[in-house]
Amino acid sequence: MSSAGTDAEEGDDVRVRVVRRGGLAGIPMTAEVDTTELGQPQAEQAEQALRSARQAPPSGPPAPDRFRFHLSLPDTAPDDTVAVDERDVPDGLRPLLDLAATRAAPGAGR
Repeated sequence: MSSAGTDAEEGDDVRVRVVRRGGLAGIPMTAEVDTTELGQPQAEQAEQALRSARQAPPSGPPAPDRFRFHLSLPDTAPDDTVAVDERDVPDGLRPLLDLAATRAAPGAGR
């Protein structure tokens, strides 16, 4: 993700599209979450984690039956996607992914 795509003024919302792939069934699940739904300071932590995730190297090769999360910012950088294996999810992103899981629907997304 470009840093420009995640630089929001304090209090601005950042809409994040989450596509979860993998797992035993292999069915992609898609949801969108607005970081303002997380409240402070979780929203700021999630936005910082999104910026950091781009530079983080994977901890190893993809593992069978693990989830992989594909994150994009549909309002500012829809074609710029960051992929994170479930074992590499930063703590700051967990609340965002948990919220996305509550509203996820089957679909490949982007």
